[in-house]
Amino acid sequence: MGRNAELRQLQAAFDGAATGTSGLVMVVGEPGIGKTSVCEQLAAHAGVSGGLALTGHCYEEGSLSLPYLPFIEVMRSYVLARDAEGLRADLAGNAADVARIVPEVRDRLGHLPEPPPGDPEEQRWRLLQAVTGFLRSMSQVQPLLLVLEDLHDADRGTLDLLVDLSRNLDGARLLITGTYRDVEVDRQHPLSNTLADLRRSANFLRVPLRGLTADEVQRMMAAVAQRTIPWGFSELIHRQTEGNPLFVQEMLRYLVEEGLVSEQEGSLRRVGDETLAGRIPEGLRDVIGKRLSRLSEKTNQVLGIAAVIGRDFRLDVLQAVANLPAEEVEGALEAATSIAVVEQRPALGALGFRFTHAFFRQTLYEEIFAARRLRLHQQVGRALEALYGRRVDEHAAELAEHFAQSTDPTDLAKALEYSERAAQRAMSVYAYGEAVKHQEQALKVLEVLDPDDKVKRCDLLLALGDGLLAFGESQRVLEVVAPVAFELARALADRRRASVACQLIRPTTTGAPEAYLPQIRLWAGRSIEWADVGTANQGWAELMLLQLHRIEGNSEAAKSAQQRAIALALALGDLDLLVETTDRIFVGSQVPPEEEEQRRTLADQMSGYPVEMATTRRLPSFLSNLGGVCLTGGRRGDAEQWWQKATYLATRRGDAESAFTPLQIEALSATLDGRLDAAIEAGGRLANIGIAKGLENFGRNASGRAVRRALVFLGRADEAILTIPEPPTLMNSNGVFWGQRALMLACMENNDACNALLDRFLTERDFGNPNDPTPTASLRYLLEAAATARHLRMCRTLYPRLSPLAGSIHYETWMLFCIGRSVGAAAALLGDTDKARTYYQQAIEVCTKVRFRPELALTRLQLAELLLDHYPAERAEAIEHLDFAIRECRDMKMAPSLERAVGRRAALGA
Repeated sequence: MGRNAELRQLQAAFDGAATGTSGLVMVVGEPGIGKTSVCEQLAAHAGVSGGLALTGHCYEEGSLSLPYLPFIEVMRSYVLARDAEGLRADLAGNAADVARIVPEVRDRLGHLPEPPPGDPEEQRWRLLQAVTGFLRSMSQVQPLLLVLEDLHDADRGTLDLLVDLSRNLDGARLLITGTYRDVEVDRQHPLSNTLADLRRSANFLRVPLRGLTADEVQRMMAAVAQRTIPWGFSELIHRQTEGNPLFVQEMLRYLVEEGLVSEQEGSLRRVGDETLAGRIPEGLRDVIGKRLSRLSEKTNQVLGIAAVIGRDFRLDVLQAVANLPAEEVEGALEAATSIAVVEQRPALGALGFRFTHAFFRQTLYEEIFAARRLRLHQQVGRALEALYGRRVDEHAAELAEHFAQSTDPTDLAKALEYSERAAQRAMSVYAYGEAVKHQEQALKVLEVLDPDDKVKRCDLLLALGDGLLAFGESQRVLEVVAPVAFELARALADRRRASVACQLIRPTTTGAPEAYLPQIRLWAGRSIEWADVGTANQGWAELMLLQLHRIEGNSEAAKSAQQRAIALALALGDLDLLVETTDRIFVGSQVPPEEEEQRRTLADQMSGYPVEMATTRRLPSFLSNLGGVCLTGGRRGDAEQWWQKATYLATRRGDAESAFTPLQIEALSATLDGRLDAAIEAGGRLANIGIAKGLENFGRNASGRAVRRALVFLGRADEAILTIPEPPTLMNSNGVFWGQRALMLACMENNDACNALLDRFLTERDFGNPNDPTPTASLRYLLEAAATARHLRMCRTLYPRLSPLAGSIHYETWMLFCIGRSVGAAAALLGDTDKARTYYQQAIEVCTKVRFRPELALTRLQLAELLLDHYPAERAEAIEHLDFAIRECRDMKMAPSLERAVGRRAALGA
């Protein structure tokens, strides 16, 4: 996991060795970083490449400590597997010498003469030469990979043999790969001198392994647990383990066994509010304790005080709190640095240090007696407060951590204040995970300091709700934070706080609104009840009502709520409310054809407001939707400017919802440009982000919208239909989803099922009525489905309502359509060929203007077919359109349309 670059280096080294360019590689890193796993992958590569991989191990002093042991293990494996005659040939004159350390040679070959007596040094030289010769002969049979594990524990003989072998590699098909822990090899270590000799080899390569990234940790945890892992949980584990794969695996096992995480709807999630920070599984304590036991008791005591200060600490602060002579403190740090427990770090105006791994700090910290630990925290907090002076805001998180450990009310009040400051600072720089951590700490401190302060608790919960929403933990907001905050506000009869608590719910119910209908009803009622008339809170309450009315299919009530919200936003000059309200119009899934012009006008008006100054998390989505509406008027340049701003802002913010925006824009642009495979690939990444951010429904829906149109263009409607939700009633979401299903069925040539669905629509809705509120999006799907499946009645009903939009592109939540092409097809089916030709020409004009390649190719294909069937005098123009469609469809891999165009062209002859 996460080692592709390193594996490529190692595989290239083996491939070179297989052709005679032998090599020597050292894979290095801390314990548990994955050295063995990488070598196992290299061994697998060697096997499939026709080579032989053999592994030998070094063992720490006091355990299995035979001289030359890793080479003995390697040769023994080969000796036992090789047939006797082949083995005899491989050993040649070296059999007796090799048999001195590998007795199995005598067992396989029978009697061997004893090596001639001689000087011990000469005998040693003969042995090294014999082993080297044997290994070279082995490599002539097939390319050979030798993996020597844990060279930091190697005996002197093994190291000498390794050096001798490295000097005799020329012409051998041999790659030697050693592993060692660099944190244990200082200048006095025997391996240090050996490495200096090995580096003289022409093909020496050092491959360091570092911790996995947060994304890689998430993928690793998902692979180990066979469950979805929310981003917030994996980020916490990454922070704890710094990406060390062994530590990640041990932490995951520990948390599951202790019941601190559990499976919920196929995903591993935290149980309760108990912090996971600072927990160390027993398996890791052994690894860490072994390193620390190499240091003196006095050094461990000094490091314990440093551990109270933090992962990073300054020498002057450590000296002030330790109250020891400077030589003792410096000596302790020097000893700890020599075995890589701490490392020196640059610090402004002082000498700084850092524990090389968080678990070193945590182990030392936990070994301090609790009462002394609390006293040290108090001393450290006061020392840091005096040190930082006017810059305490920059160090609020550090100060809060120390004062929170005190039992003194004055210190706890400071801890509360500093926790809030740290959270605000983290939110301001979009570090939402850190903000949540500080907000949770503030609540815990308040519980000790003044558990009866309901006002403060309510405020802290409201702030925590904002942080959790940005961090992607919306479910926790819905189930815990908002209800508790609302009940506190209601008990206080505080209308403003109650309204704010209601607003926390709104973003949590947008991913799959029908599933949240009971909660939306409850919270919409509360929002209206507690919002003061004429305030922004009333506007937010109207948005909750708007969402409720739309789910229930009450379009008129939804429109009224929206108009009231917009009026309030304009009257109050509230940009956030204005952005959130108008964005509901720009997504395009609620606007009927008769209001499309108003939609574009509103987009022009919004361009005149400083909307980029809004602070709502929905701003990146709003800006991208605003760009989509600009595109409907043929202004791709303006659209791309808004998309560029949306991408920049979303990337800069980094909250859960904004994470989707850049990929949605990427998919939309790729579809426009005819890069259909790229659009589908971006859609796949959208789904993965949804899983990563704990917004699986939202991600799945976003992915479906991103890929659906591209799949249809490619002739893969059978895949596209699987991305469409199945609402319980036909007109849920104004019929958009069932309209999409009708279109997919038509594209799959399942005309019977498509027509049955279209008949249901005509039975339940009066689409021919100009006052019918069904949005353009739904009508457009139904018209294209009807024209494709030749449903005359639906074509006749919808054609008059959509024909005024024939010269425009329609934008609907990350999907684009050329209405003129569908209207032209319907007109042609109804026999109005002159109008059909006009509509196709309008469609070609707007598609050319916005560079919508797939729609342009399809429109020109359909126009060519119309000309050939009804205007024989226009054959030359038809051929021109056909040739254009063939070139474009071939380039975009639109197979069904290409086949159709090629067939018509072939029928025309030369």
